[in-house]
Amino acid sequence: YFGVRCPASCHGHGRCTATNGQYQGLVCDGNSDGKPCAKPFIYNNQTYHNCTHDGRETIDNQLWCSTTDNYDKDEQWGYCICGICQCDPGYTGKSCETVTRSLPQFFYESFDGGLSTTKWEWVAGGSIDVTCGTVASGSSIVFNLGRSRLIETVDLDLSHSIATILRFSILMGSNTFGCPGSNDSTGNIYLQYSKNGGVTWNTMNTFSYNSGTYPSQQNIVLLSATKTPSTRIRWYQP
Repeated sequence: YFGVRCPASCHGHGRCTATNGQYQGLVCDGNSDGKPCAKPFIYNNQTYHNCTHDGRETIDNQLWCSTTDNYDKDEQWGYCICGICQCDPGYTGKSCETVTRSLPQFFYESFDGGLSTTKWEWVAGGSIDVTCGTVASGSSIVFNLGRSRLIETVDLDLSHSIATILRFSILMGSNTFGCPGSNDSTGNIYLQYSKNGGVTWNTMNTFSYNSGTYPSQQNIVLLSATKTPSTRIRWYQP
């Protein structure tokens, strides 16, 4: 078997533990991860009321089900035997999809007081520095260490009307102002969001390695897809 795998990877807010070998109400993997089985469903012109091995005997012989009432038409499915999510504090549900604690709705960061763990979940390849001078007001975080480089916010509640704009100042190095530069497109920076605690990421904007040699303020309109009760934002340079 492919190991312990939980529906929707517990939305990044829980620990996946072994199951008792029974269907727990949601499927995992396939192409319908985190959805419930449809009961009954049609497969190969037959009606099924429970999970089945049929069709997978020579593949992996695992129990599966359709997540729509007609697999022959829709081909939507997932594995039935999945792990169980043990949710982190502040999250609940079979895949830890429901937020039960208050999350920040917005924040301002100048980096003058260092990196706050109440604002930032993860930083890699960078540190607060004055190498590039003043990018806006206050201090800056400079990414000049190894690969990959990123800064990732904590989970934010962007489901309310206040959350409309992401505003920040950025300076791409390109060897100006004494900043370390980049010479090819692998130096592009990707502005991304995640709705499942950083399990998967979607790109909102790309900043070319050679397009911002002077400090500039960016005002990014938040996509409707980011407006969830638990969304993370990151700046990522792979």
